[in-house]
Amino acid sequence: MGTPVIVALARQRLVVAARTRPQIVPAREIVVTLGYRYRAARVEARRYAGLPAWRRRTRRRHATRF
Repeated sequence: MGTPVIVALARQRLVVAARTRPQIVPAREIVVTLGYRYRAARVEARRYAGLPAWRRRTRRRHATRF
């Protein structure tokens, strides 16, 4: 896949994980999760990109008519 992942681990946890697990850190799952979140944020940004700042994320209120 070729995507680097940086993780902070205590030394003891690193040693135990290296001895007992096939993968020290589930890097693929981390990258996939971050990819989903990044795509969702881009979709959300595109939705509001054309609106002025004061109109974003607000519902339009209609005045009552008599």
